[in-house]
Amino acid sequence: MSHSYLFRSLFAFMLVLSLVFGAGCFFGEDDESPSEPAEDTTPPEVVDHYPAGGATDVERNVMIWIEFNESMDEESVTGNMTISPPFGYITSWDGDVLDITPTNLLDASTTHTITIDETSKDLNGNDLGADYLITFTTGTGGDFVAPTVLSTSPGSDEQDVPPLQSIEVRFSEPMNLTSAENSVDIDPWPGITYIDWQGTTMEINHGIFPQDSLITVTIQTTATDLAGNPLAAPYTWSFRTLTDNERPYLLSESPSNGATGVTTSLNTVVLIFSEAMNPEFEMPASNLDARFAQAMGEMENPWNEELTTITLELSNRLLPGCTYWARFGGGVTDLAGNIIDPDPTDYEFTTTGTVSYFPIQNNYIWHYFHSESNEEMRYIENYTAGTGNFDVVLEEEVSPDVWETNEVWHLDQNPTEILHLGRDEYDDGVYQGTMTWDEPIPYLKLPIGDHAGDSWDFATFALLPPESGMDSLHIEGTVEIDYPTVDLLADYDPLYGTFRGCYVHHLYGDLEFYLEGVLVGTDSFHEITWLSPGAGPVRIVQDNGPGDSDTLSVYGWEL
Repeated sequence: MSHSYLFRSLFAFMLVLSLVFGAGCFFGEDDESPSEPAEDTTPPEVVDHYPAGGATDVERNVMIWIEFNESMDEESVTGNMTISPPFGYITSWDGDVLDITPTNLLDASTTHTITIDETSKDLNGNDLGADYLITFTTGTGGDFVAPTVLSTSPGSDEQDVPPLQSIEVRFSEPMNLTSAENSVDIDPWPGITYIDWQGTTMEINHGIFPQDSLITVTIQTTATDLAGNPLAAPYTWSFRTLTDNERPYLLSESPSNGATGVTTSLNTVVLIFSEAMNPEFEMPASNLDARFAQAMGEMENPWNEELTTITLELSNRLLPGCTYWARFGGGVTDLAGNIIDPDPTDYEFTTTGTVSYFPIQNNYIWHYFHSESNEEMRYIENYTAGTGNFDVVLEEEVSPDVWETNEVWHLDQNPTEILHLGRDEYDDGVYQGTMTWDEPIPYLKLPIGDHAGDSWDFATFALLPPESGMDSLHIEGTVEIDYPTVDLLADYDPLYGTFRGCYVHHLYGDLEFYLEGVLVGTDSFHEITWLSPGAGPVRIVQDNGPGDSDTLSVYGWEL
């Protein structure tokens, strides 16, 4: 595990942006296809480590390292590693070497066993195959030597330092993290966003320094090692920031800005800026396509070492006929704090195919948060392209990972409309009966853009199952499609961004319930649905009157 300050909101926003793009190859194809490399099926190995297996009298502030014979899936190694008896530590990687740095002085005369789990994998997914154990025993001696600062970056008297370059301090031995972090004094004070540790190196990430200014950093004697020994004297050095008044710009993109016909199987986008950028820039939800956000997957920092290039990957297929977009606004700067030119810089591309505001295919799934804090899911099944018939199943999570069917809609799509044919009723997940409209309800007219601003009335009835205590239901109502389209903000976890260009669909209905020809009850409803291009129904509000409404907000889909 790693130790860092948690002030990472800006970086989190950037990661959100960084995970929602995708594209194909950045360079052209060769005339000849190279032969495919041989598949790697060889298990990785541990080739060296410190302390040695069975070592005794090991220093109690030992810096442990384990070397593999190839690059490893780092999370598979550190996530499954165990230490017995346990002690606090941080991990970092230097190529194929895993460094384990204790965060407290180890107990004297204690035998520790580090187990690298058999499921640890290389980058090709090959398991280690067997647990690898490293056992050592600590000595009895104490640590009475004061720590020292071995090196810094920027160095003393260094010139032309970018105003956002992080400050690194390498100590001679493992440090008490809190004491070292609290010992930092910087003049002028830029504000510290977070601090990372890589072994004995403290990386200080900070706000923007003024340009062409002398910056003085002091590590005070309150910084102590694991045994509590302080620095013998304050460590002070200075450097000067550069002068940079040139605004950065987006130099090149893949797919190119404004590209059309982009494949929906896109999986990598590359954005190259004219100079090193501040990787922690803020991306408000209003500046990010929520469909990009949904397409994101887990990934590491997408910036290259020079901070000029973002390489972004997609884990989900893009939606057909959709324009994906992102806006780089005033919070996007270079390392000197110069705002991107132009401000804002818009980036977009459009996928191939025809956009749908109500995509229909078997096994399409939408996941929603419910305003009452539970989750709901809607999915399509029994779709037959020849007839246009399909069902929408509505399920609710009644307990963790336990789902119950609430109802099933029966619908039909033809070239000009989607018809609501009827529904199946459920109680506690148990089927109760089917209700079929005498005349189908014209739920949505197609294409929806041709009917923006339109409304149409309907009236029909259905026989009810005996279990309902009534024998028929009469309904009259109106369907409306608002004009113009609207943008819908999604600023909740795990979805973050904006659905641009949503059509708002209104379904109004007045219900009358009958038993043997006698009116026994009435009701009314107003359902509002935001239909996003490509993603379909992304928000649904059931308005039952003043103070009585339910909201479903989409947080993911599988289309």
